[in-house]
Amino acid sequence: MADIKMLSEIISEDVPLNLVEPDIYNLPFQPESFDHIFVCFVLEHLPRPGDALNRLKNLAFFSDSAYSVLQ
Repeated sequence: MADIKMLSEIISEDVPLNLVEPDIYNLPFQPESFDHIFVCFVLEHLPRPGDALNRLKNLAFFSDSAYSVLQ
C-alpha cells in the first residue's frame, strides 16, 4: 500500500487517475472494463497463477489482449 500512497502524492491533481491495490483473485472491476491488460513480474509470486489469469482475461474487452512478463 505504501507504493500507492507514494504515487498518489507524486501525481498531479490534474491527472484523472484512480489508484487501487485490490486482491488479484477478487478484482473490483466489471468484465470488459479495460482495452488491454499488462501484468509484469506478478504471476511467478502467486500461489495460483492460472486462477489469476482466468480472472484477468475477463476484464479485457478483447480476451486476447493481455500480456504477462515473467522473471
